[in-house]
Amino acid sequence: MVLGRVKTSSWILCLCILISFTQFALMMKSVSELDFPAAENVGDGGRGLEYTHPNRIFGQVHMTKTGGTSLNGELALNYERVCGHKGWSYDAYEVNARMKRWAERTRNDTKANAMDWRKVRDSYTWAQRGKDGGRSQNLASRGRVPSWIGDEIGYHDCDYIIEERNWEFWVQFGDFHNTTMELHLPCRDPVNHLMSMCNHRGAIFDCTNSDYRAEADRCKVGVRDRFDCRLLDVKNIDVKCYDYEDQFTGYMEYIASKLQKKRIQSKYVERASN
Repeated sequence: MVLGRVKTSSWILCLCILISFTQFALMMKSVSELDFPAAENVGDGGRGLEYTHPNRIFGQVHMTKTGGTSLNGELALNYERVCGHKGWSYDAYEVNARMKRWAERTRNDTKANAMDWRKVRDSYTWAQRGKDGGRSQNLASRGRVPSWIGDEIGYHDCDYIIEERNWEFWVQFGDFHNTTMELHLPCRDPVNHLMSMCNHRGAIFDCTNSDYRAEADRCKVGVRDRFDCRLLDVKNIDVKCYDYEDQFTGYMEYIASKLQKKRIQSKYVERASN
């Protein structure tokens, strides 16, 4: 795992970043833990059973640098009714196929540079450019769905929603077509998480600077915007946290058991997120 660069060789000084993250870490402790029990008989789980809609919608708060881009992409590609910023099920196959063709044609590695694979444009790219006058710099696509398009489509037919939006986005699911929601929050070691975000921003955390909070703020991406403890009080939303290290093992198995497998299964083309 790549960590942010530190100017000083004294790792003891780096403990200072806990000052900035203590409040957020304590907030995480107030969220009940998500277990991975035996799969309920609600999805086909790859067993070929007749699919029955779960009695709730599942969601994930896509926290920065927790593997949410790949999780969203893989689930949307191979399972029905997945809805997220990094892909929706209904068009994920062609998004993935275009990405593969582009990589082969240009001999480019989509895992190497996030700005490169974003050159694969589609109708969403032009829709976003028309809406914002070109300020989006061609970053929108069906693999990076603008929030306004997601809202326009609607979430009424989603079994799993993964979004990297302000926490207030989730409040609507407290009263949503007579459903309940199980909302998942990936939790990562605070120091490790902060260093990864520093790397994401290309920032150097300077432990010799006495203003530790300012150093941490230069690195943080959406930490406080995307989750708020007020979500714990929203009726019909059950918030659960889990270890980020389980993202593609226990958690993937858990959520896959709730979803319906697509008829055509494909290999996900990995994409860099920064």
